[in-house]
Amino acid sequence: ENLKTVAKSKNLNLKELMKMNSLKTPYTEIGKKLVIRKYTIPGNKFDGIIINIPEEKLYYFYKGELNEAYVVSVGRPGKWQTPVGDYTLSYKDKAPVWKVPLSIQKEMAAKGHIVKTEVKAGPNNPLGNWWMGLSKNGIGIHSTNAPASIGYSITHGCVRMTPKSAAELFNKVKVNIPVRIIYQPIKINTDENKNVYLEVFKDRYRRNIASISTIKTLLKKYNIDQKTIDMKKVEKVVKLKDGNPTIISKKS
Repeated sequence: ENLKTVAKSKNLNLKELMKMNSLKTPYTEIGKKLVIRKYTIPGNKFDGIIINIPEEKLYYFYKGELNEAYVVSVGRPGKWQTPVGDYTLSYKDKAPVWKVPLSIQKEMAAKGHIVKTEVKAGPNNPLGNWWMGLSKNGIGIHSTNAPASIGYSITHGCVRMTPKSAAELFNKVKVNIPVRIIYQPIKINTDENKNVYLEVFKDRYRRNIASISTIKTLLKKYNIDQKTIDMKKVEKVVKLKDGNPTIISKKS
């Protein structure tokens, strides 16, 4: 096996798997242990979906617990950003027809492509076979006919999933569940040994909130004594922005 086959079998994005294991190619030596999943679960008090844009991850909660987490693609920076807010999952559609928005038709024309007003269900439909529409007009969670695009800020605002992940989520969720889309590039957590972990993700939409001062504010909010924190470690995590949970506590 190589990282490509491992990522496929575990329903992971290859880029994320390589990043978690600090590897630059999909190939490594036989017998090497791999970290498969490594992330902090968002604090949540409702059954439904949370999507964190900088993390490019969707969390589905059911009966008060995390049911599954999926790597997704989100809207590209600039005009096509995925909108933050609280929504509901308004409807589901298997084998959807894509009614191409006028704004995307104009983009097609500007690029010299054939302008399409509608794409029927099938292998050429960018929405794939699974569509979960949100209460905001035109925005949805859907599968794709280009699974290699997952794990990037590349869409026209929708949340894109692999066909396997989208099918799984589609069959789990019910209409009218809450969907919360957040922009949280910084995550802080603690373990049973009182170690403090910090995750920092790339600031996809350049909102300039992944800073040392913001982290200090969050530490104060969570009643974490800053005297126990190694600020050099914090500075390193902020500089890397690789999303890996890193212990920032001082050694006892």
